[in-house]
This record gives sequence, structure tokens and C-alpha cells, in this order.
Amino acid sequence: MALLDLLYIYDATIDFADQRRDASFTIAHTGGLIDLVKRLRELVNNGVSFRRCVVTTHGFPGKIVLGSGGRNGDVVDAWGLNKRCVGQELHRLFPLPNSRLYFNGCQVGAEPGGKEFVTTAAQIFLRLWGGTAFAMTSNGYSFPIWFIHNGHVVHFSGGIVSTTVGPCGVVIPDPPIVWPEPPNHRDNVGNKI
Repeated sequence: MALLDLLYIYDATIDFADQRRDASFTIAHTGGLIDLVKRLRELVNNGVSFRRCVVTTHGFPGKIVLGSGGRNGDVVDAWGLNKRCVGQELHRLFPLPNSRLYFNGCQVGAEPGGKEFVTTAAQIFLRLWGGTAFAMTSNGYSFPIWFIHNGHVVHFSGGIVSTTVGPCGVVIPDPPIVWPEPPNHRDNVGNKI
């Protein structure tokens, strides 16, 4: 069994995605989800596993798009992940606690559907010992300096949606936000924004 650090999956049909030097293993994918699941199953069957994964594709709120090349591709939402990935033992790719899965595509984490997509992915891929799945809510742009680009996409604004799961894919709720008491017990709305 080989435990590697970073699995980097990118849609090789789009112009901004490229190899990353920091990746332990790269899948330059050109097909749809069914083909990608086959490639991932090969890794599982060969006993290869990872600490973390970055998936760079085009995206829409709550969806990734595989094999698009700037055109219509295989649009995958939470339902599609469930349909194609459940029962494939893909959780064996991430056997360590606190594994991470990042979807680096425009608006994948945005609503409608962003939180559901990230939660579904976490429950499928990270359910063995738990971990966190992330996705951006904003548009991404190719890194603007060509000699540093190396497959990195920059998100200048927006936020991150994440879901953390424990063993068996049980969702761990976000901790409540605890606001400090304002000085002299004044109600200061500015402290809470």
C-alpha cells in the first residue's frame, strides 16, 4: 500500500488547468464522471491512497463540469456523485483522519446546491476516518504570473464552503460563533459584524 500526499485531478480539456509540481499523483482527465471513477478505482485496487486531493474543473453553483473544454461537458451535482460514486469504495483513497478534498472550480460551493455538493463529496470520499471537503463560492482566474502558474487558480473574492465529517461520514456541525463581550458591557453591533 502506498500512502502519498496530494492527488491532483484536473480537467485537461480546459485551458487554465495544468500540472502541479507539488502533486504526488496527477490525473489529467478528459472524460466524464464514469471515466474518472474508473481511474480512481484503479488507484484503490492498486492500494494507493492520499492525504489530500485537489479537483480543478469548471463549475457552477453546486456542480462541477468534467470534460467540457469550454463547451457542454458532464455536469455533476450531489445526486450525480451519489449515483456514480457510492459503493465504489472510493473512501479507501483517503484512509487518514483529517484528510482534505478541495473542489477548485468557479462557484462550486455557491448556492443553490453548493453545501449539499460539498457534504455529499465528504460523505463519499472521506467517510473512512473523516476529513473536510471545501469548495469556493466565487469565480476563479488563472494565476496571473505565467512562470508561477503551475495549475493554480486564484479566487479573488467570495468565500469557502466546507463540510467536515467524522468516521462513517457523520457530519460534524460547525462550532457556534462566540462573540466577545464588548468593553463595559455596551452593546456594540460593530463587534459582531
